[in-house]
Amino acid sequence: MSDVFAAKNRRSKGEFAIKVTDKRKMNQQDIEDFEGELKIMEICDHPCIVTQVKTFEDKFRFFQVYELMKGGDLADSINSYYEVTEYDV
Repeated sequence: MSDVFAAKNRRSKGEFAIKVTDKRKMNQQDIEDFEGELKIMEICDHPCIVTQVKTFEDKFRFFQVYELMKGGDLADSINSYYEVTEYDV
């Protein structure tokens, strides 16, 4: 349903992550829930939560721009210390 890409701002040279979510794979309730999550992310301001920089959408997709967090997949990092399934999380 979503893909994440690394991107660089041509002017500022800042690095970001862009999450692209396909609306065509969502029903109306999914879209409403997702829009609620977008609003929550807009107001989150905590050093342990990734910062959502900007959101926009077109007819078929939502685009979320986040600060780029380097270091790999969080699940892989956790599993290197503990064996945890996605279900357990």
